[in-house]
Amino acid sequence: METYGDLKNLINLIQTKKKNSKIKGVAIDTIVGNIPGIGYIKSAFDFYKAAIKTPDSKRPNSWLKRLDVDDEMSAIVDDKVENGFLQSATKTFEKQPDDKKLNPDFDMNQEMIKYLDSKYSGRTLTGVPSFNLVKEDALDKFLRLYSYKFDKGYPDMDNPKDKEKLLEFAYKLTEKKIILKEEENEYDTLIKNFLKVDEIPKSKNKYPWPGQGSNSFTFKVAQDDMDTWQKLWTAKPKKKTGDKTETLGVGKGEISLYWLYNYSNSGVAVTEGRENDDPDLRFDGVGVEVKAYGKHTGKNKIGRFGADKENLKLLSVIFGIDALIKVLQPGEESKTLNPFNFAGSDLKGAMDRLMYLNSVDLEGLSKQYTLFKTISDNIQLVQTGLGGFSDPEDGAISMAKKMLNDKLGRKPGPGGYLASVKLDGDCKFFGIDLEKLSSEEILNNMSVTQAALNLDFGKTFG
Repeated sequence: METYGDLKNLINLIQTKKKNSKIKGVAIDTIVGNIPGIGYIKSAFDFYKAAIKTPDSKRPNSWLKRLDVDDEMSAIVDDKVENGFLQSATKTFEKQPDDKKLNPDFDMNQEMIKYLDSKYSGRTLTGVPSFNLVKEDALDKFLRLYSYKFDKGYPDMDNPKDKEKLLEFAYKLTEKKIILKEEENEYDTLIKNFLKVDEIPKSKNKYPWPGQGSNSFTFKVAQDDMDTWQKLWTAKPKKKTGDKTETLGVGKGEISLYWLYNYSNSGVAVTEGRENDDPDLRFDGVGVEVKAYGKHTGKNKIGRFGADKENLKLLSVIFGIDALIKVLQPGEESKTLNPFNFAGSDLKGAMDRLMYLNSVDLEGLSKQYTLFKTISDNIQLVQTGLGGFSDPEDGAISMAKKMLNDKLGRKPGPGGYLASVKLDGDCKFFGIDLEKLSSEEILNNMSVTQAALNLDFGKTFG
C-alpha cells in the first residue's frame, strides 16, 4: 500500500466484504493483520476508529500501523473528543488525491495532539510517548514532536516563552504520567491583567537556584524588582467555575515568586502546580511550597493533616491510652492531650504510658475482660503503623517523623523547598531533607494546633 488511493480502495473492499481481493498483489487479510473488528466496518469512519484501537502489541506490519493511537493515550481521552478527532481525520484522508503518496512518517498520536491544541484552546496532552516506529535520536524526536509549536519552527533561546516551552516539552518526553490538562499559562495572563500591561515586565537580575536536593539558601529581591514584586504580592487568579471570587489555594507572594524567577535571568522555568495536593510551584519540575509567614524563624504552620487518616487514627490511640492511664493512676498530670492540639514533646510522655500499659499481661486480662483485648489490639496497631519501636523516645520520633514525612513528602516533595517569602523581598528557601526528621530534636521542633502541623524549619533544615 503506497498511496491514498490504495487506502481508500482497501476501505471500500472491506466494506463490500470482498475480503479475498488483493491490492497490488497483496491479500487484504494480510494487509489488515490483527486490527480488531475491521471486518465489520460500514464506513470509512468505522475503519479509522477500529485502526486507532489496535492493541499496541499487535500493530500490523504495514503502513496501517501508523493509524494506531497509543493505548494509554486513547484511554484518557473522552470518547466524544476522540470521535470528533476521527471525524476530522476521516474527512482529511478522504480529501487526499488518489495518487498522493502515503507519508512514511505519519503518526496518529501527534495528529490527535495537534487536533486537541487547535480544537480545545489551552488544553494539551502531557507525557504521551512517541510512536517510536523508527529509531531516531533524541533531538530528531523532539523536533518531530514539538517544532511546529514554536513561532520560528525552533526554540529561540533569547525568547523567555520559548525557553519555558522548551523545558515543558522536555518534561513531557520523560514524564510517565499521562494527563489531559490545561496549559500552565494562567499566571501569565493574571500578571498582565493585574499590572494592566500587554507585555510582562522583565528583570535584569539573576536569583539563586541550586536545583533539587540542595541545602537551604537565602536571597533578597533586587531593588529594581521590588515595585513589581510588591504589586503582585496579593494577586490571585479567579475561580475557574466562572465565579468572580479569588482562588483560595494561592497565597500571598506566590505570583510574585513565579514572576521573579520566570521573568529574570535566573534560567529557571516555573510552572504552577495547584492540582490536587501539588506544591504551589514547580521550579524546573521541582516542588516549591510558598509561604508568607512574615518570619523565617520559629514554628510556622505547614497545613492541616486531616487527610492523613492513618496518622489521625494512630494519634487517637496514643492519646486515648494516655488519657486512660492518667485517669486510672492517681498523681498523674491532669493535662488531657488530643490529636488536634499537642506539642511534639508530649508524644514522648504519651508513648511512655502506652509502653507501660503494653508491659501488663493484657492477654491474660483479656480472657476475663474483653476491653483489654481491644487495648492490646490498638497498641499493636500503633506498633505496626510505625514500623515497630524499642522505647518511648523512638516511638515518639517515629510518630512525628511519619506525620511530617507524609505532609512534606507530598508538598513540596523530597528534595523540594519551602519558600518563606516576605513583602520586603527577604526570602529563604528551606531545602526539604526528610532524613533530618529522624533526630530527637524533631520533637521540640514540631507541634500541632487546631489540627494543623507546625514546624520550625530553621532548626530542622538549617
